[in-house]
Amino acid sequence: MAEAIQVLLAHNLAETRRMLRGVLSQKSDVEVVGEVNDGAHALQKLSVITPNVLLIGVSPNMSDDIRAIEQITLQYPNVSVIVLSEHKDWYYVREYMRAGAKDYLYMPVTNDVLVSTVHDVYNTNRKLHERNTVAALNDEFVHKSRVFTFVSTKGGVGKTTVAINAAAAWAKLGKSVVVVDLDLQSGVDNIFLGLTPARTIADLVRECADIDPEALKRYLIQHESGLSLLCAPIRPEEMELVSPAHVRVVLQILKKMYDYVIVDTSPVVNDNFFTTYEVADECFLVHTLNLTVIKNNRVLLDLLEELGYQTDKVKHVVNRNAVRNGMKISDLHQIFQKDVFWSLDNDYSFVEQSINQGIPFVLKEPHHRLSKQVYSFVTKLDTLRGSQPSRRGLIRAMFSRKR
Repeated sequence: MAEAIQVLLAHNLAETRRMLRGVLSQKSDVEVVGEVNDGAHALQKLSVITPNVLLIGVSPNMSDDIRAIEQITLQYPNVSVIVLSEHKDWYYVREYMRAGAKDYLYMPVTNDVLVSTVHDVYNTNRKLHERNTVAALNDEFVHKSRVFTFVSTKGGVGKTTVAINAAAAWAKLGKSVVVVDLDLQSGVDNIFLGLTPARTIADLVRECADIDPEALKRYLIQHESGLSLLCAPIRPEEMELVSPAHVRVVLQILKKMYDYVIVDTSPVVNDNFFTTYEVADECFLVHTLNLTVIKNNRVLLDLLEELGYQTDKVKHVVNRNAVRNGMKISDLHQIFQKDVFWSLDNDYSFVEQSINQGIPFVLKEPHHRLSKQVYSFVTKLDTLRGSQPSRRGLIRAMFSRKR
């Protein structure tokens, strides 16, 4: 299953927006990610989310439309603009196309023409973007923020432990970090950090019809290490409130606000999982040297490949490596035909104590061997990102005991 084409609707008539959403929602490869009234509000919305296609209806003030489309195409060249209009005069077509629109559809438009046009302009712009990306890739890679998701198909493997301690290590090294607990049914990231959630992601989507950075900030909890946390719902039934569109918008906003967005996922593979995987820059598949864990994680990778997802972004992390149970890391290489990116030793009582105290062990005992392994893990990722921390900062982080 390829990534869905994300569409933003901009039209002053709510009825027309409902019609457009209804037509596009019937297509599995198209996702409507937001609605606004006009071009000016679309420009504001684009500072929050980055759709592939903008469907914009003409307003009574043509000059406002032209100005908005010019700014959108200049500031967001990866967004393809399609104009919807009842005007069939060639003058209108020419002016909107000059402003940067990729296509111009006469209203009312048939369902087939609407859908095919969305696909056509998306594919054309994607090919153009791919050609232009290569030259600027190195500079972009150095400076852009990253979304890292931590995944495992079985609970109890230490996925949350690795995610939380990696986030705390980055925060200690001076990075801006946010953790998103997307184990919507039974997330416990707040417990690992010793935090009591006042608001959760369920409250966010229930109370905010239009999620933006300022609104989102009000639902984040600040940890004393400097990292932020967006908590999972308190009650399991609230997980139904959070849709894939919510997940995508939240992660895209946070990516513009932080150096690192750390996503702790549920063991359950559902639509929210696939959306998270699509948004993520890297996916860390966490194993223990346990045959059932490895088997289930292998099934997950096979499923992703069957659905058309690229699995190059998946990196394998082994937790509790020192446990002697008859399996070795070399066995993982044979099963997955890929090297293990990182491994962490086993010290169950040490980790369990840090969880019960609500203090990440990288902060509680930075000189412990597990803490050093986590700091080395995040430093390696910083190096690959092109933003390696200074040696002085790393030493200070590893040898400054939490008081």
